[in-house]
Amino acid sequence: NYIIENYFQKFLKIILFIGVVFFLIRVAEVGLTLNFFSDVRNVYNQRNFSILQWLGTHCTVIVYFLLILLGVRDAHNDLNIKLLLRTILFASPLFLANGTRTFLVAPILNYLASYLLTRSTLKKRFFSKIELYRISSLLGLSLLIFTVIGFSRGGYGDVFNFYLPIVGWPVSTAQQFNFWLN
Repeated sequence: NYIIENYFQKFLKIILFIGVVFFLIRVAEVGLTLNFFSDVRNVYNQRNFSILQWLGTHCTVIVYFLLILLGVRDAHNDLNIKLLLRTILFASPLFLANGTRTFLVAPILNYLASYLLTRSTLKKRFFSKIELYRISSLLGLSLLIFTVIGFSRGGYGDVFNFYLPIVGWPVSTAQQFNFWLN
C-alpha cells in the first residue's frame, strides 16, 4: 500500500514523460505515416544501442513491477481497473515507440497473475460477476487493438482476414508467452 499510495502516480508520470520523448524521437526518425508500426518495428529490430532505449527497457521493468504490486494490493480489496488502465495508457508511448503491441496484453496478465495468486492464498473468491465482466471487456478490447496493430505492421497479407486476428494471432501470441516470461 505504501508504494502504491505514495509513489505509483509519480512513477507513471516519469514513465509517461520518457515514453513521449522516446515516441517523438521515433516519429522524427521514421515519420508518422500509415506504415508507422512496420517502420518503427524495423528500426527496433536493428537493435542499435541508445541510452533512451536502455532507459525505456528499465522503465518497462518498473511498470511491470508496479503492476504486480497493484495486483497484490487489489487482491486484498477489489479489482482496480481504472488504475490498471491508467498504467497501460501512461506506458503506451514507450511501447509504441518500438512498434510493439504486447503493452496491451502483458500488463493485464502481470496484474491478473499477481491478483489471482494472492487471492488464492487469501482463500477468497477469485472474481465477482462484475469484476469478471470488467476484466473480460478490457482484455477483449486490448486484443482487438492488438490485432489492428499487428495487421498494420504487416507480414499477414494485404487483406484483413477476420480468421487471423480472432484465431491465428491470439494463438500464436499465446504460444510465445512462455518465451516472454522466461
